[in-house]
Amino acid sequence: MVSLTTMYQFLKEENWAENYDVVVHNTGFGRVTDPDFVAHFVENHMGTPAVLIHAAVHSYRFAEPADPWFEFMGLQSMAHESQREFELENVALDHPIMRGFPDRWMTPVDEIYIVEQLWGKIEPLARAYGPETEEFHPVSWTHEINSTRVFATSLGHNNDVFEEEIFMDKITNGILWAVEKL
Repeated sequence: MVSLTTMYQFLKEENWAENYDVVVHNTGFGRVTDPDFVAHFVENHMGTPAVLIHAAVHSYRFAEPADPWFEFMGLQSMAHESQREFELENVALDHPIMRGFPDRWMTPVDEIYIVEQLWGKIEPLARAYGPETEEFHPVSWTHEINSTRVFATSLGHNNDVFEEEIFMDKITNGILWAVEKL
């Protein structure tokens, strides 16, 4: 297992992403507050597709400013609602990532990330209604920035969702979409 310190050092390297077909981010760097690190990390990610799972969406958010990360993802989320089961609505039935995904799906216990601001044009794929905010929030989306494809989902706080075939199919499709093989 790679330590977070080792990962952090790796991501500080010049051109760290250039030898990868896609980078899947399924780790949280929520306590990283160095804006220069975030700017460098994102700059060196450009050109390499990304898949962001759960805590990756909340990574780097306390770096002031965290604008490069928000721009890369396509949105800003600083907090989430309480954990619960919730209904996910497929809002992109014809998108290849959502192939085989039902119109509605009840998730295992997870979190709805509160979206404060859009940064660029995202394509929402699935959304959920947050009873605490009394608003719908995107739960899965795509974003393209500087010819870099990004697929993101805020689901994945608890292991139960990873045991759901429907969720894993969506992650697989997201990876394939990001590398333009779907």
